Amino acid sequence: MPTRGGFATVLHETSIGVRAGAQPAELRSGLDLQFSCAAVEVSYVDAALPSIGSRPGRIVRTRVFAYGGARVPKNWLRAAGWWASDYAYAVNRQARGLFAGIDPATMHKGDRAPVVVIPGIYESWTFLLPLITQVHERGHPIHVIEPLHLNLKPVVESASHVGEVLVQNDLSGAIILAHSKGGLIGKYEMTQPVGKERVRGMVAVATPFGGSVYARFMLTPSLRTFSPTDSTIRSLASEEDVNSRIVSIYGAFDPHIPAGSELAGAKNVMLDTGGHFRILADPRILTELDELADGRASREK
Repeated sequence: MPTRGGFATVLHETSIGVRAGAQPAELRSGLDLQFSCAAVEVSYVDAALPSIGSRPGRIVRTRVFAYGGARVPKNWLRAAGWWASDYAYAVNRQARGLFAGIDPATMHKGDRAPVVVIPGIYESWTFLLPLITQVHERGHPIHVIEPLHLNLKPVVESASHVGEVLVQNDLSGAIILAHSKGGLIGKYEMTQPVGKERVRGMVAVATPFGGSVYARFMLTPSLRTFSPTDSTIRSLASEEDVNSRIVSIYGAFDPHIPAGSELAGAKNVMLDTGGHFRILADPRILTELDELADGRASREK
């Protein structure tokens, strides 16, 4: 048994028949998706299988390991519960957001650091309204990016709208509060002249900084851009100077980002719960935002 970084637990082991041309990397990728874990071993152990259907086949042995740092829930039933409640939360917020009826300009007042809100893909700013309301009640002026609509535009184009809001409202020492794709947009803006001058830092919740292996299976181009091989994802990963001003918050299990949202050089906060959407209700987000805004964020990596 390999031991990369400590104790390893076998989650799954089987011997299966595959087509003759199948490569270990293909099988490993499929198992990574199925188990959302960090390590998969695939080895050919027998070539005696005469055929699979009409084609020659091979027998392979696959073993899936969970290492110390793997994002694998100990209880898969609990993970399924997180998954179900995650989508229930998302559906509820989408429905309620349609009837929010709030003018965002009414939230521009406050005596603490201004907060710029960037939602995730297929989300309007009202999707984050419960969190926004709590942040505003704590004294932070709130600024949303209305031109983003449902946030379907490319990251670079979307970031330009963030820069416009920063300049038009003459914001300084701003904190970006972002969800999912919003964190990619926020990070990009932090690398630009306006962002470098006007943004103090960012709290990013469930952001795919390293992309998601699920992206390549998506039907729409707007979702496929989250592939780990996408040029924007790779370019942002190379921009490490701003990472020290980012707090990345994510669940122990994320059904959309199996590799997690850990960001090198940032303050990484893994919550003791799972989900991609429902963690927006976790109080730790408010704590981390306040600490970042007040300049007293500790380092937790």
